[in-house]
Amino acid sequence: MEIRPALSSEAAALAELAARLFRTTYAEQIPRCDMEAHIAAAFTAETQAAEIGAPGGTVMVAAEGPRLAAYAQLLTAPPPLARADPEAMHIARFYLDSPLQGTGFAGTLMGACLDWARSQGKRNVWLQVWEVNSRAIAFYVKEGFVDAGQTSFQVGNSLYRDRVMTRTLD
Repeated sequence: MEIRPALSSEAAALAELAARLFRTTYAEQIPRCDMEAHIAAAFTAETQAAEIGAPGGTVMVAAEGPRLAAYAQLLTAPPPLARADPEAMHIARFYLDSPLQGTGFAGTLMGACLDWARSQGKRNVWLQVWEVNSRAIAFYVKEGFVDAGQTSFQVGNSLYRDRVMTRTLD
């Protein structure tokens, strides 16, 4: 499986993957009307095309031929915490299709993200993770992230509490 920056021609495939993985990940915890509102706003082909082409960031995809199986979005965005590095790279999304979960591939994708952030001259990265997503939190801790505080994230009409986690790049 190849990990590389997404191509603009993959916007529709990325939108489909992102919507499907968001639904799969949160179907049991988020009301359907809120989930569908979020997906309609965040995971259109047009939105994904804009994110792929956004300056200062990248969307990394894991692809096997034309099939996308995982992705991560990295942005240059200041963290929501005053004590965090304002120049840090934000890992805004990090999702794997279920056949890849538990295989060790998440660590490979995270390594590619961290390498990309280093190549952009970043010293730190940060991310948000829903406080009830214990599997993701455990993975991020294993990858060297530490808890730095909390923020909120809106999905449709509902507001959720996220943990903010940071990591220094070596």
